[in-house]
Amino acid sequence: MRPMKRTLGAAALAAVLMPVAAGARDTALCDRLAAEARKLPASAWNGSDPWAATGKTPALVLEQDSAKPSPLEAQLASLPWVKDAIGADGGWAVFTQRLPGTDVYMASTVEGTLHCQTSVFIDAKPGAAPKSLSEPIETDEGDVCWTISGDFGRVFGKPAYIVHGSLNDHTDDEDIRIVPWTGHGWGKMCKVSLRFSKTFTLAHTFCGDRDVCRAGEAIAVDVATAYNKVRERESNPDLSFRFGPPPTTAALAAVERAKTKLPADTSTSEFPTFGEKEGGDPLTFSYNGFAYFPVLLNGKYYVGAIGLDGVGWRESGRALFAVYSENQGNLTPLAGYAVDLSNGGLISARVENPNGPAN
Repeated sequence: MRPMKRTLGAAALAAVLMPVAAGARDTALCDRLAAEARKLPASAWNGSDPWAATGKTPALVLEQDSAKPSPLEAQLASLPWVKDAIGADGGWAVFTQRLPGTDVYMASTVEGTLHCQTSVFIDAKPGAAPKSLSEPIETDEGDVCWTISGDFGRVFGKPAYIVHGSLNDHTDDEDIRIVPWTGHGWGKMCKVSLRFSKTFTLAHTFCGDRDVCRAGEAIAVDVATAYNKVRERESNPDLSFRFGPPPTTAALAAVERAKTKLPADTSTSEFPTFGEKEGGDPLTFSYNGFAYFPVLLNGKYYVGAIGLDGVGWRESGRALFAVYSENQGNLTPLAGYAVDLSNGGLISARVENPNGPAN
């Protein structure tokens, strides 16, 4: 099975392109999908397939990659111009999907640490030589890496190409792009933008200093909530994240000394667990968005650290907050908190019309 997180890339093909059909200029499918989204209970959005809750026939159904490609799919994946277009000669595995009820196929590879998907679209009518199809979505709209996927599927029973997935790996906010198949070519794209509320829960507390730990526990969820608001505006909050009252000059100086001890921009402090086992992978700060800040506890300033659990630049939906004492830039861990983010339910479902405003 290919990774969940992938992207569509440009397919510069040597074969003859089929023309794109004009398609409908309205947003009927997206309007209906947004309306269905607004009806779903908050609990549906925490499941693996929220659309399954829209009825016996889900409003949106995604095709799965062929676990065992058919002889035709294997033949298409081995065509030289297909392999060349998707970089299969570089040793990447090829995944195939068939657009439901049609003779249209998609062959894809997933490459690199960003799990970027490159796809080619093929018209494979019986008795005719396979032809390449134009891409359903322009590259700037269709590029999808990491948390985004491009799949065939059905929207209210209509075959379509669907780009979907959360906007990043610490949110459930999603833009769903739908390009219906007209029977002769790709129709016009429409987009449903889903935005969700967020719920934060203190999941684990790790204590080195009991008094500091208790004081930090009282604000851990608030710190994570404030940090998330900053991360929604910018990817690097190092210069802008603050929590609590305006810090003293001495508190800011302690933070600056701690920063100078980090050997590189991609370095973070170690998240303290004091030997406790949380279960699963070890908790570590992702360097993407990692920030030190002054934190006031029991009338005394400490150096706080905030970031998302992850490896390198990869992040999760779990915020990590730690508290340290500081001496000449050296940090001694006193407490650590893991705060989990969950979906609190839909705030809005907006439809974007390529020929008009969102509604």
